[in-house]
Amino acid sequence: MSAYLTYDWSTATDAPPTSNQVRLDAAAPYHVANHLMVRYLTSDGVDATAILMAIDLQSDITIQDKNDHTLYVTVRTTGYPTDAGTYVDLPVVFMSGAGTLLNNQAIVLAFIAPAVTVRLQALETETEDLDLRVDALEAEASLPGPPPLAPPPALVSIVRACAHLQLPIALDTDPRDPLQDELEFKLLTATAIVLNYLKVVPPEWVDPDTTPCDVQAAILIQLGELWRFRGDDLEGQGSKQTDGYLSMVITNLLRRWRDPAYV
Repeated sequence: MSAYLTYDWSTATDAPPTSNQVRLDAAAPYHVANHLMVRYLTSDGVDATAILMAIDLQSDITIQDKNDHTLYVTVRTTGYPTDAGTYVDLPVVFMSGAGTLLNNQAIVLAFIAPAVTVRLQALETETEDLDLRVDALEAEASLPGPPPLAPPPALVSIVRACAHLQLPIALDTDPRDPLQDELEFKLLTATAIVLNYLKVVPPEWVDPDTTPCDVQAAILIQLGELWRFRGDDLEGQGSKQTDGYLSMVITNLLRRWRDPAYV
């Protein structure tokens, strides 16, 4: 819970406070204050005895100039209130403050119960943790990503692929035949499928002249399947699959080249 009371500030640092006064046992800037002394009777005539004696341990108490919020001091209770007859004596420790409170100036005494204080501290911690997570995410987002995967080498020429499929395509014309783009994409895809199946690819395979004919034949057969079966075939119309998800013709062609068969 939180509450506030109205008093007059006294710059005196000894006990007891008189009239409707509040005092600390240290002068400005109040850093070494250990006791807050508060008269039971407020400046507007309220008997605040019960309220003051109920202030709990670890409560934050702010004393602020009634007319100027920039003049204040906040302390935290380190023990329980002591009834000193006409006033309450509260053991405190300095928390924060700004400026110097003037003698006999009207003030507001506001205090926040520890449950609220603890919750505010928890919210501050959660906010700090959230800021750290945001910073980490931003830092991660700024890191360079992995380099793009290089396309597989052109182990089969586009001319041979066109001839294999018996396509009526005029290659490299102006304007370019749109089927050529589709053919090049499917040829790269077929090449990648075959190379993935092999697992280990000899580094000397870099073009049609250095790639074995049976490997090129496997790529062309896979290309034919990609060209013919687009994934929208009726059940039973697609090519027969094995556990390796390649046709038996292709796997037979590649058997001697597939790791660990290849040495």
